[in-house]
Amino acid sequence: MAAEFLAAAGRRWYVLVLGVLITLGLAVGATVMSSPTYSARGLVLLLPPEDAVGDGGNPFLALGALDMPARIIVSYLDSPSARADVETVMPTASYEVAMEEATRGPVIAIEVTDTTPEGALATLQDIADAVPSTLARLQQELEVPAESTVTSMPLTMSTEAEELSGNGTLIAIVAAGAGLAATAAATVLIDRMVLRRSARRRAAPRARAEARRTALGPVPDSGGPAGDGSGDDGDDDGRPVEPAERPAPRTAPGSRRRAK
Repeated sequence: MAAEFLAAAGRRWYVLVLGVLITLGLAVGATVMSSPTYSARGLVLLLPPEDAVGDGGNPFLALGALDMPARIIVSYLDSPSARADVETVMPTASYEVAMEEATRGPVIAIEVTDTTPEGALATLQDIADAVPSTLARLQQELEVPAESTVTSMPLTMSTEAEELSGNGTLIAIVAAGAGLAATAAATVLIDRMVLRRSARRRAAPRARAEARRTALGPVPDSGGPAGDGSGDDGDDDGRPVEPAERPAPRTAPGSRRRAK
């Protein structure tokens, strides 16, 4: 296959050059048209209520019982209604919210992607602000006393959005690979078509001559060559044929009388 491609590329170099130029245009266009995306990430920590810590206590030592409230907040922020609210404000943004697996405490991880860095940071802040407001609303509905209310605090928040440039590069690589494969296939196929057409053109005169001979049929034999004895005069038994007796010449009547 490689030898066939090299031979076809040598004969149809113009097809190969045209395909490479088109492929280059596709790769550049894919890179330009694929807009970059930006990512921002934040962590929110849930804090225990005052009566669980006690006077002079350390709230970080009482985080073990907050895993369930944190998962409830994650489930709410991941619900279709909460996503619809975010989409109304930031239609180009998308986000993921989950428990932070790197820690064993009640830490909620929020990761946002958007087409602009400003949009990513703004959406991250909106979702992070939704954590304490959702906690307060749910506990108010349950009439939880203030001293038993669970609160939250931002643990880490991105101050600059990170550009994700992998999508444009990946699209350009895929476009270049597909274009080069199509160019190689087109070069081989076009070369085969041209070779077959040339072979048919060369074979057409011979085919027409053969068809003409077939239509006329076999040529009849005109006898042996002169001088081989096949044309000798003779009858069927091999004896020579006597020449026919010539009639006597006719004389005029006047000449007879003068002869007498």
